[in-house]
Amino acid sequence: MNDLDQRIIGSFDALKAPESAKASALAHIEAVRHANQTSEGSGASQLPTNRTAAPERAASNRRHPQRARRWAAAIAACLILACVGAFGYNTYTSPTAFVGLDINPSIEFSINRFERVVAVKPLNDDGRTLLEGCPSLTGMPYEDALDSVLSCEGFQAYAAEDALVAVDVVSDDEVQATQLMAQSQQQLASLPCQTQCHRTDEATRESAHHAGMGMGRYRAAQELMEADSSYTLEKCASMSMHQIKDACAAAHGSSADTADAADTTNVNDAEDAAASGPGRHRRHGQGHHS
Repeated sequence: MNDLDQRIIGSFDALKAPESAKASALAHIEAVRHANQTSEGSGASQLPTNRTAAPERAASNRRHPQRARRWAAAIAACLILACVGAFGYNTYTSPTAFVGLDINPSIEFSINRFERVVAVKPLNDDGRTLLEGCPSLTGMPYEDALDSVLSCEGFQAYAAEDALVAVDVVSDDEVQATQLMAQSQQQLASLPCQTQCHRTDEATRESAHHAGMGMGRYRAAQELMEADSSYTLEKCASMSMHQIKDACAAAHGSSADTADAADTTNVNDAEDAAASGPGRHRRHGQGHHS
């Protein structure tokens, strides 16, 4: 193996791309190199027919391996760029976190490792209408995308003082989850209504989607069904977050204001008890009932 071959293979060892792509590229280069060697051997076995042609053929044979190596290097460079490009694209478009927003509209952001929005999905009809009235959010930093949604006219129609907005963050990356929680709380603090921000796990997200709900609405529905067995997931799916909260308060035999105070205490206790992982709860932007 010559020095050029070693450099080509070394470049693939350092490449952060799927092993299948690197193996395919190396196999192609090896096939080209083998074909060139076979061609060289075939040309060398043929004796010259005259003395004048012999020096010309010898010079041609000396130049042929050099051309082959240059072609192999060019092919390797192109394949490396293709692998890097494909890997980079997949990395950018692959979500590493999900953030759900529930008020009455329910939507979900898919966030990549760079905290950019790669997709936004409506989870109910009101969510679909809300997104139709917002600018395109794909490619925006999450913080800017959330601010854009909270500021749009379609969302403001729901954000009255007695409303409840829930944001749920799902991510296996502790650093990213903490950052998304902080950004969400900062944006929610500006709202006039009551807000909640939770760290949720993937199992809850999947169960919520199976029920046709956002994560916040699903958690609130579970709490209501525990307090009053006459409620079902189907019924809760058609209720706003504020309606679910009021029904839960009524089931516990207390007013909505009393329930809010109790909920705030529980959230603060959860912050002191849990530093990370699913189940961490916070509330910012606490509003007042009229």
